[in-house]
Amino acid sequence: MLLNLIHDLAQPLSNIETSAYCLGRAIDADNLRAQQYLRLVEQQVDRARGLLAAASTELNRARARELGPVEAYEMATTASH
Repeated sequence: MLLNLIHDLAQPLSNIETSAYCLGRAIDADNLRAQQYLRLVEQQVDRARGLLAAASTELNRARARELGPVEAYEMATTASH
């Protein structure tokens, strides 16, 4: 369930990242205030993406500990295909 939530949150982040990229191309280089806000949005997207990645990694580790070495190996090999 939590892995699904992490996955579901990643999509809006991608949309925000794409929108920020488009805004960055449209904003005049001399509009310092807009550039500053855009950098803030990009930094927060990066931060949120890092938090989601860390949460996903930790959940996978916890799952592997619960399953044991054989099941964890099978889960890892299945996920990589």
